Amino acid sequence: MGIISALKVNLLNLTRDKLGLFWNTFFPIILATFFCLIIPNIGKNFDKVNVGINKNNPHEYILKQIPYLNLKEVKEDVQTDLKNKEYKAFIEDDLSLKIISSNSEVMVVKNILDQIKQMYETKINQEEIIKNIDKDFIEDKNHGVTGVEPILFSIIILTSLYTMFDGVIYIDNILYDSSDFAVRMLVSPIKN
Repeated sequence: MGIISALKVNLLNLTRDKLGLFWNTFFPIILATFFCLIIPNIGKNFDKVNVGINKNNPHEYILKQIPYLNLKEVKEDVQTDLKNKEYKAFIEDDLSLKIISSNSEVMVVKNILDQIKQMYETKINQEEIIKNIDKDFIEDKNHGVTGVEPILFSIIILTSLYTMFDGVIYIDNILYDSSDFAVRMLVSPIKN
């Protein structure tokens, strides 16, 4: 069977076979949609999180050095400020958190506080750490990936993966009239 006629037969089979059409075209789009729904913040920049602290918090100096935290002082009462959404979380003097509701920003603040607690327990000179806090020890390159690009790439990858099976059938249709010896020689990984 010639290459052109095998291609024609394969395309006709692909359009007639509803299951193959689903797996090759619609299923990658469905998976990419779920991927977009599961990870909605992909490609978004992280803004500073408003957190409340007391005036005499002993960790204020270190907390001011962290670029992701926007420190605010308590206006009225901690519970009232949290309910009025003056800040997302309140940092106690012992580095514990008071929150009203949890979201990704609160989790970032919690992780930062956990790292500060670990730093205190290591007994490392904190002034040296603060001096080096702005140094980039690892080069960070942002390639400007938006939320749409990973979804498009996943559609292309999934479509390529599922159409691979049609490619195997396509080769089988080309070799259909060949002898058994020729088929074995073509699929064999050993070079002649």
